[in-house]
Amino acid sequence: MCDRAAPPLERASVRCNVRRHQDRRFGLWRCALCRSLNAEVPVDLPAFYQGYPIRGQGVDLMLRIFFRRLERRLTRAGFSKNQRLLDYGCNTGHFVRYLRGRGFAGAVGYDPYVPEFDRAEVLKETYDVVFSSDVLEHDEDPRGHFARLVDRVARGGLLVVQTPNAAGIDLSRPEDHLHQIHVPYHRHILSVDALIALGNNHGVRPTRLYTRWYMDSPWPGCSRRFIEAWLKAQGNLIDAAYEPPAWSLFFRHPTLLWLLLFGGFPPSRKSDHMMVIFRKGPGPSPSPAIAFRPS
Repeated sequence: MCDRAAPPLERASVRCNVRRHQDRRFGLWRCALCRSLNAEVPVDLPAFYQGYPIRGQGVDLMLRIFFRRLERRLTRAGFSKNQRLLDYGCNTGHFVRYLRGRGFAGAVGYDPYVPEFDRAEVLKETYDVVFSSDVLEHDEDPRGHFARLVDRVARGGLLVVQTPNAAGIDLSRPEDHLHQIHVPYHRHILSVDALIALGNNHGVRPTRLYTRWYMDSPWPGCSRRFIEAWLKAQGNLIDAAYEPPAWSLFFRHPTLLWLLLFGGFPPSRKSDHMMVIFRKGPGPSPSPAIAFRPS
């Protein structure tokens, strides 16, 4: 993604946050020009995706609360129930099914790693909204991935990209951002400036920017502070988010109960996530006006 000819701004070695690979460390370097983060060396990604814990995610009340936040962001940007949406990289399709259940009958999904959604014909059409959540950073070629997303957006339509924000990641404190860094699965983590520049280069102009992670809600048990404390109490491994809850943790870590109830007040100030909503118009805007949305 970035030019290796320029000396990196910084480097770091970070451990994997997946249990089966937790003893392995991987190098990252930060671009001095755009502050994006890049994986140091290539890896055999298909091997790492075997037994990937996120594949076992189910739909519960917490996930529906987070999906409701995403739905509100999309509708505020102009998405309506008579429009078509493509969830590019939809995993097992939970968000697609959620939208259909909410009356958005034109929602479809594509994911080349899930047989149910590996349908090439979906990519032959254009959509009013192309939605991509936590996918761009997994691709070895983020520029090419972004171009494929833009190609699926109808003229005047929306491209919605949710991804970690490298500018908000402090590499001197990797444990605080371990699930955003998520080595080796995340190959390139863009800064907000790099993502907006990518949009301008492909003829889509940014209209809204959210820096609050959509998985941060004032509802009990749904705040970012609680989620991160819950994971850290179990080795800071992402597997714990998809396993039956270990209720004994509340006795061993009493602060978890407080965070469970009140962790969303006030919202987390971390800015290591971003959602940028682009609109596909007649051409790139040299000075885009972005509506900053904290939640």
